[in-house]
Amino acid sequence: MKYINLLRILISVILIFSSIYGMIGFLIGYPILFNNRELPLDNIQGMIIQNNKIYLGLGTYNVIQKYTLNGDFIGYEEVNSNKWGFTFDIDTMGNATIYEKSNVSNQTFDTLEFKRLLGNETFELLKKLDSKKIIGKSTLDSIKVKNAVYYVTKDFFPKIKKLESTKTIILVDQTWLQKSLQGRITPWLISAISIFLLFMINILRITKHVMSGFPFSLKRAFIDIFSV
Repeated sequence: MKYINLLRILISVILIFSSIYGMIGFLIGYPILFNNRELPLDNIQGMIIQNNKIYLGLGTYNVIQKYTLNGDFIGYEEVNSNKWGFTFDIDTMGNATIYEKSNVSNQTFDTLEFKRLLGNETFELLKKLDSKKIIGKSTLDSIKVKNAVYYVTKDFFPKIKKLESTKTIILVDQTWLQKSLQGRITPWLISAISIFLLFMINILRITKHVMSGFPFSLKRAFIDIFSV
């Protein structure tokens, strides 16, 4: 019985930390606490190179995230879109024009159009160096700067890369924490499921005082959870 209780306590600790982790993810995602910090690369809506900056649309958060050409985070700008999907243009002053995806069909391109843009030789070189598919949501005339081609890989966790000469360079590869907090819904689910499971495996201990007529106490509940 003692070992079962120790296992219950261990699982409870893990669930408490995962619920806190999920809450942090929620705050980052909206963002309430971490305002204008770098957001996870989720639901990519396109990439434009303009004014020596990389502009990346993030559909989940309805923002355009900005980087230097070296991959350093600058900030982001919220966009007025009613959907988790949009296309955009950036003018020479850095101002964004937002289009609803359903109204603009020529802002995206497929692999064949990407091949046409780069030319067969560059395209085949990129395909050889980077086996991941190119995400097909960039503006055609805005991803090539001088001799470098900038693109986003279609990984589970996307990366921003550039092809320069005969090699590919990773510009943005976010930390594990940023990657695991990807999206707005996932952190909510992690937190909600963790709290639910924490309650279920400790339900008898948490409710025994309430069933005896005493008022519920969060402090008492934690004492009961961690008592052997």
